[in-house]
Amino acid sequence: MTRSECRSEKLIGKPVKRGIILQMIKIAINEVIYRWGSCSEKNISEQLKSAQPGEEIEISINSPGGEVYEGVAVFNLIREYAKSHTITVKIIGLAASMASYIAIAPRTVNKSNKLIVYENSTYFIHNPLCFIAGDYRDLRKEADFLERLAAMVASTYAYISGKAEKEIRSAMDEETYFVGNEIIENGYANDFEKINSDNDEEIDYEADRGMMVSNAKFQIEKAAKNLSQSAKGDLEKAVALLTTVYNPNAIAEAGDHALKKIFQSN
Repeated sequence: MTRSECRSEKLIGKPVKRGIILQMIKIAINEVIYRWGSCSEKNISEQLKSAQPGEEIEISINSPGGEVYEGVAVFNLIREYAKSHTITVKIIGLAASMASYIAIAPRTVNKSNKLIVYENSTYFIHNPLCFIAGDYRDLRKEADFLERLAAMVASTYAYISGKAEKEIRSAMDEETYFVGNEIIENGYANDFEKINSDNDEEIDYEADRGMMVSNAKFQIEKAAKNLSQSAKGDLEKAVALLTTVYNPNAIAEAGDHALKKIFQSN
């Protein structure tokens, strides 16, 4: 398993009665959340299977987000474990898009579950996006569905933050970044770790914030481009297959052997 993959490990914790050693499972969500990637619901589920009753779970997040449906699956998976385990989430870098949604999953079960942020953590919320091909009816239908998805995500942000859903929807429309203590002030996280002591030299907060937001935008745009290229590649394969299957001339030229191969690939 490479360093860039989502990974888990068990750490020995405090002993409990009858000589049982309580352990902690650590999971890192540090890539794009993608059904065929390392940070998929399937992979995270495999990592959590070894969790024993009473074991604590720690999830560190540094992700630009990813697929909506896969993100929802990860969110619901973590919620289920939060019903029987104490879960701490740490935003060790960027929690953007679906990663910001996943970060608050344990707190939807128990608000005392910790979501820890640092002075240099970045949190980003926006409306769901999609990559689609079709006519005006398909696009209109997808737009309506995206709006319902946005409302679903916003209601969860509102529940955790204590803000009005209208205010959350406005922040999502504006594609809003929160840095460091702003994440606490806006109600998404409930634990803050200060890096710089009060004795340190005065820091140019706006410059640091601008740098972190710029870096976050770069990571998010890169992830969106990769997902778009992946979706485009899948679409092009499907179009090529359909063109071959439904083009009589191509079928005639391909011959019986090629035709059998085409249908075997379906």
